[in-house]
Amino acid sequence: MKQTALISALLAGLSLSATGASALTVPSETIDFGTSAGTGSYTEDGFTFDSANLNESSNCPGGGACLMLNNGAYSDAAMTSADGAFYFHGLSYAFNSAGGGNSFTVFADVGPLITIYAADGLTGTLSLSPTLISVQLSLSHGGGGNVRIDDIMVSGVPLPAAGGMLLAGVGLLAGLRRRKGA
Repeated sequence: MKQTALISALLAGLSLSATGASALTVPSETIDFGTSAGTGSYTEDGFTFDSANLNESSNCPGGGACLMLNNGAYSDAAMTSADGAFYFHGLSYAFNSAGGGNSFTVFADVGPLITIYAADGLTGTLSLSPTLISVQLSLSHGGGGNVRIDDIMVSGVPLPAAGGMLLAGVGLLAGLRRRKGA
């Protein structure tokens, strides 16, 4: 009976360990804004954008709808995850109807990750090594033209496999102690 309990505790711990290990290779997701339109709050795949301005346009780099940062003194959209921290991998962008000083900046929590300045008609992809975002990612446009943002690549923060391994080890030690005492 004691041996069965020991084996069960060990298997449960190893199962948790295997679950944690598979979470270490979390695939990235793409937020593509579908065919959404309108302004205000927008949620997709557990990520929420405040101050979102979405519309379908031939100027959207991924086709369909995209996040629009329009000309003016300043416009932005802040992105948060329902799960808290997440990794940001990159996005697609397009500049159109540029005036003077067309640019947008990607802010991560406390400061700018990158600022891109471009003339009208430039479309590209921003690719970064996975950057941990603990609070929110902000996409800001400094004015002078229009920027279209699409296909934002993100992934969840993996859970460490060590938790399951720790449980397995504690269960094994507890089982050995009981066995030795008997």
